[in-house]
Amino acid sequence: MRRFLWLVVGLGLLGLGVYLVVYLDGSVDFGWYAYTPDEAETRALDGDVTVLSQTQLLGAGIGALGLMVIAAELGFRAGRKAS
Repeated sequence: MRRFLWLVVGLGLLGLGVYLVVYLDGSVDFGWYAYTPDEAETRALDGDVTVLSQTQLLGAGIGALGLMVIAAELGFRAGRKAS
């Protein structure tokens, strides 16, 4: 088990990050139901706008950390085999 410890840690972090991003999306409700601004006052962005919650950003960071741990472990193993 010790041989695969860092891979398990990396996969766990990656799984946690994906879970936070996908399942705990933290839908945001702005409450703008009855308000319609005048056409001259609106400034629309081109395309769709996606608002990410703090939970999703945290999940993305944890997932990225998991990928870095996995890449470091695999690189270490490849370097050790080569020498």
